This record gives sequence, structure tokens and C-alpha cells, in this order.
Amino acid sequence: MDTNELKRGFDFDVIDIASEAIARKNLTGDESFDARTKSEKKIEILFQKMEKEGDFPSFSKRIVEINTILNLKYASAKDIAEVIMKDFSLCNKLLKLVNSSLYGYSGRGGVSSVEKAIILLGADRVQQAAASLMLFEQMQQNSHSNELKELSLKTLTSGLIAKGLATEKKLPDSNEFLICSMFYRLGENLMAYYHPERRESILQFAKRNSITFESAFRLFLGVSCQDLGVGIAKQWGLPDNIVCSMQTTKPEKRPSSKLSFSRGQLLGLASSFSNELCDIRFQVMTQQQRESVISKLIRRYRGWYDTDLAQIDEVLKAVISHIKQSSSDLNINTAECRVLFDGS
Repeated sequence: MDTNELKRGFDFDVIDIASEAIARKNLTGDESFDARTKSEKKIEILFQKMEKEGDFPSFSKRIVEINTILNLKYASAKDIAEVIMKDFSLCNKLLKLVNSSLYGYSGRGGVSSVEKAIILLGADRVQQAAASLMLFEQMQQNSHSNELKELSLKTLTSGLIAKGLATEKKLPDSNEFLICSMFYRLGENLMAYYHPERRESILQFAKRNSITFESAFRLFLGVSCQDLGVGIAKQWGLPDNIVCSMQTTKPEKRPSSKLSFSRGQLLGLASSFSNELCDIRFQVMTQQQRESVISKLIRRYRGWYDTDLAQIDEVLKAVISHIKQSSSDLNINTAECRVLFDGS
């Protein structure tokens, strides 16, 4: 097999990515440009390439189809089910997910059809569940290294954490938190899967210059990984709340007064928190060290997305247990990620 073919994806050099030398100039302020115009242009070109080559076209098409059907005001459960059933693998995984303890139907005789799932759960919840499974499955299929396999697992884990915390906090429609958290880092994930060499260059540049990956990403591409993800999400026609959540940035300081948030902002804060928490859980450290780091995270989000160690510990245990139980259905090799499953 041609290993280069496994890595084939979007040729980002065609999009006029800045070289490291240009990134250095941008870093020192020697060169200015209209970031907004370049950002929109690069995102548009990337999406056009995504539709023509690589492994994302069918995934992109299916998400657009599902969103189109679900956004029809008078679409029937049968019409929606027919779209989902075009993908046998998705249909099979969706029914297994609905019949798991995660949705509470495992002990009620089971759900045997997508149409019945839509009637029981509602079109929105099925849309979110289908999209989350499609994203995870697509990432799995393109995981040609242990790093990418871990990345796909982290994406799923962050979503389940967000859903679990939302349930604990009694927030409505906890499943929406699942899908928003999984899509939160879409831009960074696209780079990891379709141009890993360029991503590694950005990581090394960030490390040498003591800046964040996000800052280095923008210097190299002229667009942030967050804006890239948001742009692609809009092209796909993802729901407004998902797009809004992806635009929410992580808080840097505690608010001086009590704040109120829109649904999209709340989803974004939950997604940001859950992804950061997931990163911590995947790091190798002692339990005491992990609790210390998580405590700092809790303090940073205080006033934005409040939670506590006991709540987080309960959610993490439940999430890891669910992934273990569903590992065969989701094709997850638990032995390949000992840091998450050992001692859980």
C-alpha cells in the first residue's frame, strides 16, 4: 500500500499557507494583512477542495442531507429515517446507541427502527446523535496512527463528558451538549487528519516561540482553527446552536458580576470546558496531580460554567464505563488507550 495515499487530503500549500519565515514576520508585526478577507477566502477554498477529494465528501454530503431534511418544517419521521437508513453502518450504530443506557430505552423493550427512535426521542435528538456518530466514525476510518485514534476517542469522550455534566446540572436537551462538544474543535481536527505534517510544524513553531497552538495556527494559515471549523460548519448547514457554540472562546478570567448566557453561548462554554477536562483526563499524571489541575480548571470557569470535583468525578467514571461497555459496537480498542481506561 502507498503510505502517501493514506495521508492524502487537502493540499494546504495550494491555499497559500504562510511559510515559517512569513509566520515569523507576522509574529513580530513586520507584515500586516486583511485577516478577515484572507480567512474567508481560505475557508471557502478549503471547503471546495474537501468536496472534490479525500475521504470527507460522502461525510459532508450526508450531513448536509440530514440537516436539510430535519430543517424542513413538515418533514415526517419516515422521511428523516429514509435519509439516515441510506447509511447502514450509521443506522446500526444509531439504534445501538438509542438502546443503550445513555438514552434510557435499554430496559423498555428496545427501539427497533430509526422511525420509532425519532418518534420517541424527537427529530432534534436523532439529528444530533446521528451527526455525532458520523463524525466519530469518519475520524475512526481515517485514523492511520495511534495519535489520530486517540484524537477520535478524545472527540467522543469530550462529547460524553459535556452530556454527562449537562444531565447532572439538569440542563435541558443534554444530547445537544454532546454534539456541540464533539464539533467544538472541528478546525483543529481537520488539520490533524488531512495535513498532519503541517500541524506538526505549527506545534513545533508554537513550542519554540512560547505561543499557543491557536496563535501559531493563525500565523501560518492566516485563519484560526476555530474560524476554520466554524466556516466548514456553516458550509455544512449545521444548526445555529452548534455554530454559535463553536464561536465561543474559553474564559480567561472570572466575571465581575453574574452573567446570563444564550443557549448557544452556554453550549459553547460547556464544550470548551469539556474539551479542556478531556485533555486533562488523557494526560499521564497521578490522581492527586489530576485533581489539582482540574481544580484550577474549575476556578477558571467559575461564574461561566460552574461545577465541582465530586460532580466531575462522577461524570468521568460514568463516561469511561459507557465507552468500555460500547467499545465493541464503536470499534474502540481500549488497550490502545491505557491512560484513559487503566484504573478507571
